[in-house]
Amino acid sequence: MRTSQDFMQTLRALRPLERTLKLAKRVGAVGSVALVSYVLWKSGRGLDVSTLRPLPLLGALGASLVAWLGLATGWTSLSPLPTRRRSLSIWSRSQALRYLPGVGWAQAARAPTVKAKTLGKVSSVFVEAAATVAVALAVGGGLYAWWHGPVWYAGLAAPVAVAAVTAIVGQKLGFPPRRVFGATACYLVSWAAYGLAAIWSQAAVGGAAPPLEIAGAACLAWAFGFLTVITPGGMGAREVAYVALLSSVLPQAQLAGAALVNRVTYTVAELAVLMVVVVAERRSSSAQPSLSPGRAGQLQPIRVPEPDPVPPLSQTS
Repeated sequence: MRTSQDFMQTLRALRPLERTLKLAKRVGAVGSVALVSYVLWKSGRGLDVSTLRPLPLLGALGASLVAWLGLATGWTSLSPLPTRRRSLSIWSRSQALRYLPGVGWAQAARAPTVKAKTLGKVSSVFVEAAATVAVALAVGGGLYAWWHGPVWYAGLAAPVAVAAVTAIVGQKLGFPPRRVFGATACYLVSWAAYGLAAIWSQAAVGGAAPPLEIAGAACLAWAFGFLTVITPGGMGAREVAYVALLSSVLPQAQLAGAALVNRVTYTVAELAVLMVVVVAERRSSSAQPSLSPGRAGQLQPIRVPEPDPVPPLSQTS
């Protein structure tokens, strides 16, 4: 009976910690939603939706959603968490931190959640960033080179280089190289969808240009914005790069409008996924057992089975 009392005292001692963790989790979720909502408001201030074509705009929204989920699924392939839903939740909430001034907030937030040693945690987020940019350069460079010269085909070597380096040093860093191949497949789908979203965004604004050229320029512009660490979330840098890459085929006003539409639809997709994740987590946490008091203001009793008595040893003569 002493063991049961000690256990109940331990539960009472942990109750304030549980409340603190729940509060921190709720504040973090609300903060992530608020931050992405602010970015969406700031990006969409200069956008006149009434001038856009509705069907291409819906197409851009759908493609942006697929692109965002593709990036999230890539992280679930790299992160060995027990469930994909948990991994998706961590990635979606931490991605909002990339809009903060500075570098690497999102990666730093999700690195501790990786079930590995320190080198494994660091290598997971590093490989995620490298593979994401590498596939974007490969897809973008391969499509853009069709119209602008073979030098852009150099982007195709980027994912090969990431896979080769991971295969060589991955085991030493505590990171199994096999995870990279699954993530790379997800990123290929994601960047194909992102290119399609850019095509629809340009169609919503207006302007005739080769669709695959638009898709290639959009992927290259995203990679440029990611590597421009001085701009949170690549804001501004991505749009400037998109206009520069296609300035020879379309007027700058149409290109700037399409870049803005692409940014807004992508952020809407991010916010939609984040809202679903926050609501799902809220429901899941409500269904889990808690250390909080019961209806009568007391902890619910827990039955701890008493150990079986040990029979006395027989005496030998």
